[in-house]
Amino acid sequence: MKDFDDFAMENDEGELVLKKYVGCRRDVIVPMEISVIGEDAFFGCDLLRSVEFLGVKRLERNALKRCGIEQVIFSSETTVELGDGCFEGDTKLEEISFPAGITAI
Repeated sequence: MKDFDDFAMENDEGELVLKKYVGCRRDVIVPMEISVIGEDAFFGCDLLRSVEFLGVKRLERNALKRCGIEQVIFSSETTVELGDGCFEGDTKLEEISFPAGITAI
């Protein structure tokens, strides 16, 4: 059984959307079942250091804006759509990793 306690989610036309991260972990793994990171989902999460997206296909506007993030990892080899300002104000961000087989962002 997956632990979804740190995520406020909703089903939007068959896609599971993370609307808000409500946890306090420094390193977060977003489960494969979540395919969209909603607008402002991680906004202002100052303690956040790294996040790995196992099956995310889209980050909406300002998804990771102004948080303490240093590293973002996309593990799925599907096309990733990045919304406007999704990393805006992330002054500590050092690395964004995509799988070798990814062909479009």
